[in-house]
Amino acid sequence: MINITPVDKQCNLFLVESVYSEDLVAEIQTLDLMSYPYEKVLLQEHIPRRNLQFIEGDVLSRLNQETEDNLLRISQSIGLSLGNSLTHVWLDHDQFSMVIHEDNSALDIAMQVYLLPNDVGLGTKFYHGMIDNRGNGYAGNLRYDFPYVVNTGYIMINASGQFHGIPRTLPKGTLRCSSYTYLKRN
Repeated sequence: MINITPVDKQCNLFLVESVYSEDLVAEIQTLDLMSYPYEKVLLQEHIPRRNLQFIEGDVLSRLNQETEDNLLRISQSIGLSLGNSLTHVWLDHDQFSMVIHEDNSALDIAMQVYLLPNDVGLGTKFYHGMIDNRGNGYAGNLRYDFPYVVNTGYIMINASGQFHGIPRTLPKGTLRCSSYTYLKRN
């Protein structure tokens, strides 16, 4: 059963746990994910991140189905009515890292869930957004450090000031795999 907890009183960033069934996660961990066809992630073409391509019926397509099955629970937990979801599978490799940034304003709500066992320190870190005296935004103090734990992650309601990143570089030969789901409001 999916567990969703706000990380603070802002209620626009949530810890998610037990997102997918144990059987689905275990099956994904047996796959040779580096052999999947892939595309580069839009606006992230310069970094070693793959958007794995799969067809209906592939085990990876079940991630979106299980998310869709939980949309009512997710909606109730985050206080927004959601209509549908679109799940991608991202595979980070070759010493991946991600600078602290804000997402494109076209992104409304996203859920990222970690799928492979790994170093807990490779999760996404969120920072309090700050504004300097010129009106420019930048990352301030650490807001929440999501540990990289299988079948956990976060839901982010995108807004100005949602600074986040993975400042630690993946060790050589390490894969960081996650589902990345776009959640659409009704």
